Amino acid sequence: MTDLITIIVDGEVREVEAGSIDLGPPVETIEPVPMITPRQLRLWLLSRGLLAQVPALIEAMPEPDRSVAQIEWEFATVFEHDHPFMKALGSAVGMTDKDIEAGFREAAKL
Repeated sequence: MTDLITIIVDGEVREVEAGSIDLGPPVETIEPVPMITPRQLRLWLLSRGLLAQVPALIEAMPEPDRSVAQIEWEFATVFEHDHPFMKALGSAVGMTDKDIEAGFREAAKL
């Protein structure tokens, strides 16, 4: 006796033999980019030789962006990879969005 399973294809219920459907290769799951703490961010930037550049990068921004960036840098309790502040800092040191994401994954381990 063959085991049958019930599936729905295009809204239609069908019974097929178990194991007879080729679903293709497994789908790669991508872990979300973690938020990181100021400590993790600063340690990661330090390890890359970028920490000392941050104050000058913020100072070079036009107002009101400079004041907003300074507040973010000093008082944020977490940092998100896709926040405009992080994108601006990353861009200023030649990092792509993928570079920033990879950096956040590394920093989260610190």
